[in-house]
Amino acid sequence: NAAERHVRGESGRLGENEAASHPRHRRHHDARHSARRKHRREQGRRIPEVLVIGLRLADGIEEAPHDIVELIQAQRKSGIVFVCVRNVEFEGAMREEACFVVRRPLSERSGHAPTFHEFASAWIPSGEALLEIADAAATTDDLWDSLCSQVIFGSTDFADLDARIVRASRIAQLRTQIAKLEGDHARAKTQERRNEAHAKLRKARAQLESLEQL
Repeated sequence: NAAERHVRGESGRLGENEAASHPRHRRHHDARHSARRKHRREQGRRIPEVLVIGLRLADGIEEAPHDIVELIQAQRKSGIVFVCVRNVEFEGAMREEACFVVRRPLSERSGHAPTFHEFASAWIPSGEALLEIADAAATTDDLWDSLCSQVIFGSTDFADLDARIVRASRIAQLRTQIAKLEGDHARAKTQERRNEAHAKLRKARAQLESLEQL
Protein backbone atom coordinates (compact mmCIF):
# COMPACT_ATOMS: atom_id res chain seq x y z
CA ASN A 1 0.00 0.00 0.00
CA ALA A 2 0.98 3.68 -0.08
CA ALA A 3 2.42 3.61 3.42
CA GLU A 4 4.65 0.64 2.65
CA ARG A 5 6.05 2.38 -0.41
CA HIS A 6 7.24 5.31 1.69
CA VAL A 7 8.22 3.80 5.03
CA ARG A 8 8.86 0.59 6.87
CA GLY A 9 7.46 0.73 10.37
CA GLU A 10 8.15 -1.09 13.62
CA SER A 11 6.63 -0.29 16.97
CA GLY A 12 7.41 -0.39 20.64
CA ARG A 13 5.27 0.55 23.63
CA LEU A 14 5.83 2.65 26.70
CA GLY A 15 3.16 1.01 28.80
CA GLU A 16 1.67 1.59 32.20
CA ASN A 17 4.22 -0.40 34.17
CA GLU A 18 7.34 -0.45 32.03
CA ALA A 19 9.11 1.40 29.24
CA ALA A 20 10.29 -0.64 26.28
CA SER A 21 12.12 -0.09 23.04
CA HIS A 22 11.82 -3.07 20.71
CA PRO A 23 15.23 -4.71 19.99
CA ARG A 24 14.57 -4.63 16.26
CA HIS A 25 13.64 -0.98 16.55
CA ARG A 26 17.00 -0.27 18.22
CA ARG A 27 18.88 -2.32 15.63
CA HIS A 28 17.33 -0.54 12.69
CA HIS A 29 17.31 3.00 14.02
CA ASP A 30 19.84 3.24 16.86
CA ALA A 31 17.27 5.46 18.54
CA ARG A 32 17.85 4.67 22.18
CA HIS A 33 15.24 5.48 24.81
CA SER A 34 16.17 5.88 28.46
CA ALA A 35 13.87 3.60 30.43
CA ARG A 36 14.74 4.25 34.05
CA ARG A 37 11.72 4.17 36.31
CA LYS A 38 11.54 4.62 40.03
CA HIS A 39 7.75 4.80 40.30
CA ARG A 40 4.83 2.95 38.79
CA ARG A 41 3.02 5.18 36.31
CA GLU A 42 -0.73 5.31 36.59
CA GLN A 43 -2.92 5.52 33.53
CA GLY A 44 -3.81 9.13 32.79
CA ARG A 45 -7.22 10.55 31.94
CA ARG A 46 -6.25 11.64 28.43
CA ILE A 47 -3.59 9.17 27.31
CA PRO A 48 -4.10 5.46 28.14
CA GLU A 49 -0.66 4.47 26.82
CA VAL A 50 2.32 5.83 24.92
CA LEU A 51 3.54 4.05 21.79
CA VAL A 52 6.82 4.37 19.91
CA ILE A 53 6.61 3.66 16.18
CA GLY A 54 9.64 3.62 13.89
CA LEU A 55 9.24 4.76 10.28
CA ARG A 56 12.12 4.13 7.89
CA LEU A 57 11.91 6.41 4.88
CA ALA A 58 12.42 4.94 1.42
CA ASP A 59 15.47 5.99 -0.59
CA GLY A 60 15.11 9.51 -1.95
CA ILE A 61 12.58 10.65 0.66
CA GLU A 62 14.09 13.06 3.17
CA GLU A 63 11.11 14.61 4.95
CA ALA A 64 8.88 13.04 7.61
CA PRO A 65 5.77 11.42 6.03
CA HIS A 66 3.15 13.77 7.48
CA ASP A 67 0.21 12.04 5.79
CA ILE A 68 1.19 8.65 7.22
CA VAL A 69 1.77 10.11 10.68
CA GLU A 70 -1.69 11.68 10.56
CA LEU A 71 -3.31 8.46 9.32
CA ILE A 72 -1.80 6.30 12.07
CA GLN A 73 -2.43 8.80 14.87
CA ALA A 74 -6.08 9.27 13.83
CA GLN A 75 -6.71 5.58 14.50
CA ARG A 76 -5.39 5.57 18.05
CA LYS A 77 -6.22 7.40 21.26
CA SER A 78 -2.72 6.60 22.46
CA GLY A 79 0.09 9.10 22.46
CA ILE A 80 2.49 8.11 19.67
CA VAL A 81 6.11 9.11 19.27
CA PHE A 82 7.13 8.50 15.65
CA VAL A 83 10.84 7.87 15.07
CA CYS A 84 11.51 8.70 11.43
CA VAL A 85 14.78 7.46 9.93
CA ARG A 86 16.41 8.41 6.65
CA ASN A 87 19.68 7.87 4.81
CA VAL A 88 21.23 11.09 3.50
CA GLU A 89 24.56 12.24 2.11
CA PHE A 90 26.72 14.07 4.63
CA GLU A 91 30.24 15.31 3.92
CA GLY A 92 30.68 12.97 0.99
CA ALA A 93 29.30 9.84 2.67
CA MET A 94 25.91 8.38 3.53
CA ARG A 95 24.72 8.46 7.11
CA GLU A 96 21.54 7.47 8.94
CA GLU A 97 19.61 10.27 10.62
CA ALA A 98 16.52 10.28 12.82
CA CYS A 99 13.92 12.77 13.98
CA PHE A 100 11.01 12.48 16.40
CA VAL A 101 7.49 13.48 15.37
CA VAL A 102 4.40 13.90 17.56
CA ARG A 103 0.84 15.09 16.96
CA ARG A 104 -1.31 16.56 19.71
CA PRO A 105 -4.60 18.48 19.92
CA LEU A 106 -4.25 22.14 20.78
CA SER A 107 -6.79 24.89 21.40
CA GLU A 108 -5.24 28.31 20.87
CA ARG A 109 -8.24 30.14 22.30
CA SER A 110 -10.37 29.33 25.30
CA GLY A 111 -13.67 27.76 24.32
CA HIS A 112 -12.53 26.89 20.80
CA ALA A 113 -12.45 23.30 19.58
CA PRO A 114 -8.89 21.91 19.54
CA THR A 115 -7.14 21.08 16.30
CA PHE A 116 -4.24 18.67 15.81
CA HIS A 117 -0.77 20.10 15.33
CA GLU A 118 2.31 18.18 14.27
CA PHE A 119 5.72 18.85 15.77
CA ALA A 120 9.08 17.44 14.71
CA SER A 121 12.56 17.59 16.19
CA ALA A 122 15.64 18.35 14.11
CA TRP A 123 17.28 15.57 12.12
CA ILE A 124 20.35 14.21 13.93
CA PRO A 125 22.55 11.10 13.56
CA SER A 126 20.37 8.16 14.58
CA GLY A 127 22.94 6.98 17.13
CA GLU A 128 22.43 10.25 19.02
CA ALA A 129 18.60 10.15 18.99
CA LEU A 130 17.47 10.01 22.60
CA LEU A 131 14.30 10.69 24.58
CA GLU A 132 14.35 10.50 28.37
CA ILE A 133 11.73 8.95 30.63
CA ALA A 134 11.25 11.68 33.25
CA ASP A 135 11.09 10.38 36.83
CA ALA A 136 8.65 13.20 37.66
CA ALA A 137 6.12 11.87 35.13
CA ALA A 138 3.76 9.99 37.46
CA THR A 139 1.04 9.19 34.91
CA THR A 140 0.87 8.33 31.23
CA ASP A 141 -0.48 11.86 30.65
CA ASP A 142 2.65 13.30 32.26
CA LEU A 143 4.87 10.91 30.34
CA TRP A 144 3.29 11.88 27.03
CA ASP A 145 3.59 15.60 27.76
CA SER A 146 7.22 15.16 28.81
CA LEU A 147 8.08 13.32 25.59
CA CYS A 148 6.28 15.98 23.54
CA SER A 149 8.13 18.71 25.43
CA GLN A 150 11.45 17.08 24.51
CA VAL A 151 10.48 16.94 20.83
CA ILE A 152 9.22 20.54 20.75
CA PHE A 153 11.40 22.38 23.29
CA GLY A 154 14.24 19.98 24.09
CA SER A 155 13.17 19.81 27.75
CA THR A 156 11.60 17.07 29.88
CA ASP A 157 9.52 19.72 31.71
CA PHE A 158 5.88 18.89 31.06
CA ALA A 159 4.27 21.65 33.16
CA ASP A 160 1.74 23.86 31.28
CA LEU A 161 2.86 22.37 27.98
CA ASP A 162 -0.10 23.54 25.89
CA ALA A 163 0.26 27.11 27.18
CA ARG A 164 3.97 27.04 26.35
CA ILE A 165 3.24 25.80 22.83
CA VAL A 166 0.66 28.54 22.24
CA ARG A 167 3.07 31.17 23.59
CA ALA A 168 5.92 29.93 21.39
CA SER A 169 3.63 29.98 18.36
CA ARG A 170 2.52 33.54 19.13
CA ILE A 171 6.13 34.66 19.58
CA ALA A 172 7.03 33.25 16.16
CA GLN A 173 4.03 35.00 14.60
CA LEU A 174 4.97 38.32 16.19
CA ARG A 175 8.58 38.06 15.01
CA THR A 176 7.36 37.47 11.46
CA GLN A 177 4.92 40.36 11.78
CA ILE A 178 7.63 42.68 13.13
CA ALA A 179 9.96 41.85 10.24
CA LYS A 180 7.17 42.70 7.78
CA LEU A 181 6.27 45.94 9.58
CA GLU A 182 9.91 47.02 9.61
CA GLY A 183 9.95 46.56 5.85
CA ASP A 184 6.68 48.48 5.47
CA HIS A 185 8.08 51.32 7.56
CA ALA A 186 11.26 51.51 5.50
CA ARG A 187 9.34 51.48 2.20
CA ALA A 188 6.63 53.96 3.24
CA LYS A 189 6.59 56.96 0.91
CA THR A 190 4.43 59.23 3.01
CA GLN A 191 4.65 60.37 6.61
CA GLU A 192 1.15 59.05 7.25
CA ARG A 193 2.13 55.54 6.12
CA ARG A 194 5.35 55.69 8.14
CA ASN A 195 3.43 56.74 11.26
CA GLU A 196 0.89 53.96 10.75
CA ALA A 197 3.60 51.32 10.35
CA HIS A 198 5.50 52.71 13.33
CA ALA A 199 2.44 52.51 15.58
CA LYS A 200 1.79 48.89 14.58
CA LEU A 201 5.48 48.12 15.06
CA ARG A 202 5.52 49.53 18.59
CA LYS A 203 2.43 47.51 19.51
CA ALA A 204 3.87 44.26 18.11
CA ARG A 205 7.22 44.82 19.84
CA ALA A 206 5.48 45.47 23.17
CA GLN A 207 3.47 42.24 22.80
CA LEU A 208 6.61 40.30 21.95
CA GLU A 209 8.52 41.69 24.92
CA SER A 210 5.62 40.81 27.23
CA LEU A 211 5.46 37.20 26.00
CA GLU A 212 9.22 36.71 26.15
CA GLN A 213 9.26 37.78 29.80
CA LEU A 214 6.79 35.04 30.83
